[in-house]
Amino acid sequence: MNKLSRGTKATLLQPVNDDQQLLIDTVASTFVTGSSWPIFDYVEGELDVHGIDAWTVLASLPTHAVSGYGAARWNRASAARPAPTDQIALTLLGLHHSTAPHLAAPMQDLYFGMLRFLSE
Repeated sequence: MNKLSRGTKATLLQPVNDDQQLLIDTVASTFVTGSSWPIFDYVEGELDVHGIDAWTVLASLPTHAVSGYGAARWNRASAARPAPTDQIALTLLGLHHSTAPHLAAPMQDLYFGMLRFLSE
């Protein structure tokens, strides 16, 4: 069996909780309206309004135990926790979980279109 077992796939794709959904949708909505991924300071401020700790939620997003692939990414070179100016971006998995309008489907189509092109 490959490193990504059936149980891990299910874990990565299972529904996220309300706090995780808010974080994912905050990141996605900011990207849609601003055409760039938000910085962590902005995400923290948006979640603070709801009494939610952004770092705790970000660290709890679905992540593959072996590869480290998860729903969000940021510059992890300096430390595990993002710096206030680090951009928080969604991966394809994060896009899958996003409910932000006009983002998930086009981005997934673009990704799979490029993948199809490269495989041909």
